[in-house]
Amino acid sequence: MRLQRRRHERIRVVEQRGLGGDRAAPAKRPPCVHRVNDRRVISGILHVLRSGCRWRDCPPEYGPATTICNRYSRWSAQGIWKRIFERLAAA
Repeated sequence: MRLQRRRHERIRVVEQRGLGGDRAAPAKRPPCVHRVNDRRVISGILHVLRSGCRWRDCPPEYGPATTICNRYSRWSAQGIWKRIFERLAAA
């Protein structure tokens, strides 16, 4: 057994033993990480769709490529793109 465990391993052991009490769950992302502006991400998505480039080749001014790809996938699954295009067609 290792003498030092990482924080997430200690939390897992405490949770498995039922000793955690009412501990707050760890944050999903550190508070210092800022969310990329949705407008920048939309611009990045449109850039990829128009140019046909790979997600990872998207220019960095639109945000990280993984963020752009993940939001496109998430918004597609939620039907957000369909609603956007329906409203644009109705306008």
